[in-house]
Amino acid sequence: MNIQNVFQIQVGIDPGIVANYDGVIILGSLSEQAIKRLKHYNPNIIVIDDVNTNCSFVDTIGTDLYNLTLKALNLLKKTG
Repeated sequence: MNIQNVFQIQVGIDPGIVANYDGVIILGSLSEQAIKRLKHYNPNIIVIDDVNTNCSFVDTIGTDLYNLTLKALNLLKKTG
């Protein structure tokens, strides 16, 4: 894998620039609308660690620590 560029969304980017890459990795949170706009230019998008978005139209990687913690605590409580 070769990482070509790292863009910081806070300083703004032209979404059309992602069309030139084989894929786009988004770290953190973006609005669903922003992800859709980027996907328009490049369909190969992966979103990592965005706990606020349930984007079924892109691949996501993340953990739901809140629900996993509740599940673990309930299991501990159940087993005494």
